[in-house]
Amino acid sequence: MSEDPRLGLPSASKLEIVCECPGSENLVKKIGGQFEEITYEEDITLTNRGIRIHKARETGDTTELDPEDFRLYQNGLVYETKLLEKWRSTFALPEPKEGQRELRLYLHDRNGEVAGSGQLDVHFISNTFAHIIDWKTGFCSNLTGAKGNWQLRMQAVLLWLDHPHITDIRVAFAKPMMESGYLDFCDYSEADLMFSFNSILFQLWWSTQADAWRRAGAHCRWCPARNGHCPEALAYALLPSVIVKNVFSKKGVPAAVNEVTPQDLYAVWRKGAIIRNILDGVTSHLKRLPEELLTELGLRLAPGRETPEITKIKEAMEVLQVSHGWPPEVIYGSLKFVTGRMAEYLMLKGMDEKSAKAWISETMAPFIELKVSEKILKEI
Repeated sequence: MSEDPRLGLPSASKLEIVCECPGSENLVKKIGGQFEEITYEEDITLTNRGIRIHKARETGDTTELDPEDFRLYQNGLVYETKLLEKWRSTFALPEPKEGQRELRLYLHDRNGEVAGSGQLDVHFISNTFAHIIDWKTGFCSNLTGAKGNWQLRMQAVLLWLDHPHITDIRVAFAKPMMESGYLDFCDYSEADLMFSFNSILFQLWWSTQADAWRRAGAHCRWCPARNGHCPEALAYALLPSVIVKNVFSKKGVPAAVNEVTPQDLYAVWRKGAIIRNILDGVTSHLKRLPEELLTELGLRLAPGRETPEITKIKEAMEVLQVSHGWPPEVIYGSLKFVTGRMAEYLMLKGMDEKSAKAWISETMAPFIELKVSEKILKEI
């Protein structure tokens, strides 16, 4: 038995990539372990936070959550409660029974072979009705809504196949990061579930075919093949540079941007993170090429930029204060405390990470001034 619960097959969380770009499955299998996934500190932090919150929702144990984790966990529970109340009032349902949390179910094709799987964060059943709620602890800026979301659609089909008596299923996202109270859900009737079942089986079959096409788009963000292996992803990344060369070269950038429609500006803004990710992958791949090949391309590896950093803080302060007469308030005003490094010191003394961060937050609270940046764009 494989240690991978997905058995190396598409899962509900990856189904949107399969549907948007069927040929990606074959490409990823073809390159195997050749690709190098680019990770970002912010992404890792958010991923780890999501793992901790999902674990707390599964077990009910919140001891491993830091203050921000716990705030989001509580928000998620409130969101979940609102979804359940809305569901019950709509269909006049009695108290539902909660099913197994983090339940993984497997989808079988017409030949009885396993074709994929999905994992339900939480679900509830009341008579012939069911409600599946998937927790999304990030900002969800690129998330397709519940209506038309392939992950939720597959989860609904899996639960329906596992419980033949169910005739109606509501799927929804619990989004603790969202500030608005908008409830994102979608209802599936028995006919909807049958059509969805057939469409998912077709999409999974199509992704195994040699002539399955590839299409670049927002889904490239989560595809490992984007980093220098997929020509469609590269073309998608290069398109903005062509626009800049042919259009912005004759005008200033602000003037050219003013002529673009709001709809097009929004489309470019959404693609920004994907484009940066792909170009980072291209740069990383180029840096690993032999020097001779880089020369043929007209490139070379230049020395990295030097970033001066004063590491002998105490000695530097003594020179400024004693030798040059700088007043203490000027010296301290040029310093910056890094709370992460302060926490590391406490951890070296034997304190665990969670306690160290809590100690720093509590002890430094009187000396902290919250800085608010300019407003940022967020999708509704």
